[in-house]
Amino acid sequence: MRILPLVGLMAVAWLLIIGEVYVFFYLILEYAPPIHEVGALTALALLKVAATLALGGVWFVVMSSLSKAYTNSKLRNRTPKPSS
Repeated sequence: MRILPLVGLMAVAWLLIIGEVYVFFYLILEYAPPIHEVGALTALALLKVAATLALGGVWFVVMSSLSKAYTNSKLRNRTPKPSS
């Protein structure tokens, strides 16, 4: 059962990737203002860039915290326990 936490980590990674692809392609890219409003296009472009960066940041934070937790649990299991 040592591989089960690693499988869970990979499953969470894939779920995050699939969720972010859905959010990016179906929520961020679908919203478009009228083509003649240049100010709205600029604001929307900046909003899309910010939302994409936020999604990347969420992915990075979740994956780094999960990998840190996985590494700590493996190190905790391998450290010798003092015998009394």
